[in-house]
Amino acid sequence: MSSRNKRGGYFGMIALTLLVLLVATFLMVVIGKKLLEHENSQTLRIEQLEKEKGSLNDSIIDKDATIEELIEHLARAEERVTALEDAYDLNSGKLKSLEKWKSDIEKKIENGELIPSDKSDDKKDENKDDEKKEKTDKEKTDKEKNEKDKEKEENVSKSKGFYQKLVNGENVSLLIVGDSIGVPMDDTSWVVLLKNWIENTYKVKCAVNNVSLSGNVSYAGYARAMLLPKADNYDLAVVCYGHNDFDYGFDEGYEILLRGLQQRFPSCAIISILQSSQRDYTYKIKTIQTLCEYYNIPTADTIKAFANSGIAYEELAPDTVHPEGYGRRLYFETIRDVIKPRVEANETYTYAERSPYVCAWQNFDDVTAYQTSDFKRTDDLTFELEGKFSGFIGVYWGKTQGICGYKFYADDELVFENTSAYDFDFEYFSVNKLPSWVKAKKSIKIVFSDKANADLFYGMVYSH
Repeated sequence: MSSRNKRGGYFGMIALTLLVLLVATFLMVVIGKKLLEHENSQTLRIEQLEKEKGSLNDSIIDKDATIEELIEHLARAEERVTALEDAYDLNSGKLKSLEKWKSDIEKKIENGELIPSDKSDDKKDENKDDEKKEKTDKEKTDKEKNEKDKEKEENVSKSKGFYQKLVNGENVSLLIVGDSIGVPMDDTSWVVLLKNWIENTYKVKCAVNNVSLSGNVSYAGYARAMLLPKADNYDLAVVCYGHNDFDYGFDEGYEILLRGLQQRFPSCAIISILQSSQRDYTYKIKTIQTLCEYYNIPTADTIKAFANSGIAYEELAPDTVHPEGYGRRLYFETIRDVIKPRVEANETYTYAERSPYVCAWQNFDDVTAYQTSDFKRTDDLTFELEGKFSGFIGVYWGKTQGICGYKFYADDELVFENTSAYDFDFEYFSVNKLPSWVKAKKSIKIVFSDKANADLFYGMVYSH
């Protein structure tokens, strides 16, 4: 072979090699680009899945839908992220087989992880109804609050106050809120003696509404006052509670009674009685003094009156609790001696809103009273009330001889039961505050032990 031919062969081999290298380089670039695109695609897909975690929708379409429909609809499902991760093979970026995907979806539906569209629609409608009801309840609460605030302003602006009314010879109205010491209304009772003195001394008419309940605690006074008709208005409230209360929680119970009266009847003056039955300045008496000083409420000290009377305590209160004879007159005179100098001074009464002394009991400042007529009586024993509740509840009811009681349900779940034997042949009324916070989304229900008890159901107080 000539040198020319050898050189031509070398050049051909070099050209072929270069061509192969060019092709290989091109292929490597193309393949690398594809691999990079795939890697970037999966990175973006994973990032997209992470972003989708916040977007929820509890529905899914029929399992016989096309792949495109499944992809589009499943992307809006409540378990979107999980579904997409199940549907895609993140390594290949390809969709899994349709049959396997459908099978996975059916399992998720069985396990409750996904909700079929018909059930989803029911849930959405239910949620919408709940939201609508919640909005309605809030609007109702706001409206009631605005009406109460307006009523307070009107009552305060119109009223001259109890003491000024007596100075001017205007008729007055009294509210007596107490336990059995405040119950009697016969001619020798301290309540009637007080009424007669006011009418004879100031030449006015004095109306009295006595809502006292024997054997009850301060919370009952609060509930009874809150259940009074909205149109009622009073010039003076005389509070006579404490004997039946336990020391534990007394400060809280007595404070909500005082706050309830002030907020329910903002133009009404208040006098609190320091009950003689305590015989001394016990924890409860000192608590009343502290709270009354804080709320600027005068007290009528019958403990001191009994001690300074020169008469044996047993003669003034033969059963050691209830004043009789001259003991009743001492109650009247002690209250009279609180009123008289204030009338002489032409004292004004101005409602001043204060923060609670016992802070936890702010929950009782907003209260709604439900009369028996507000309930639906579904049978001889059962009363139902629809609505959303979250707060403390008090039940006002009466006992008759025998086994008495009731069961209280929230959304058909039993939350409280009150059952006891009552051995007396006369009716006895009480207000029971349920021991724990009550929550109900739809309704509450009270089921009494017998018809006689149910007939003596007088209403419910809801504090929230």
